[in-house]
Amino acid sequence: YMSPEQVLGQLVDNRSDIFSLGIMLYQLLTGEMPFAGRTESDLMNSIVNHTPKKPSELNPAANSMLDEIVAKCLAKKPEERYQHASELEHDLRECRGVLLQARTGETHHRLYYLNPADTSEQKTPGWKRAGLALMAGLAAYGLFALLVKLFSH
Repeated sequence: YMSPEQVLGQLVDNRSDIFSLGIMLYQLLTGEMPFAGRTESDLMNSIVNHTPKKPSELNPAANSMLDEIVAKCLAKKPEERYQHASELEHDLRECRGVLLQARTGETHHRLYYLNPADTSEQKTPGWKRAGLALMAGLAAYGLFALLVKLFSH
């Protein structure tokens, strides 16, 4: 669950945790680890240099929004990942809305933080980050529960 910057011995911050959460989301969606290796060295090389398959390639029920969210979480460079858990939470909630509304045919949702230049919303203040990180975890759990429910039919 180490981020590339951890493997390389560089400074880490909250974006490293977002990378780790991306690994868990990938596992929940595919039943597989995104990075693998026979040895620790091979695994570390995979984390730093390998781009995993899209979740939808391994699980056809995963939609393209999930592919994009997971890819942004697993970006090799921290500056290309979600910068705050609140951004990830927002996009997970939007994706959850798409999954819940799929039966109605409504498909227009916007992932604000996948294209930051497109966003007109204000960033969340720093004092709320701890609570939002917890909410993102709960949103991920809710997404997992929803996926289990959708796939069990």
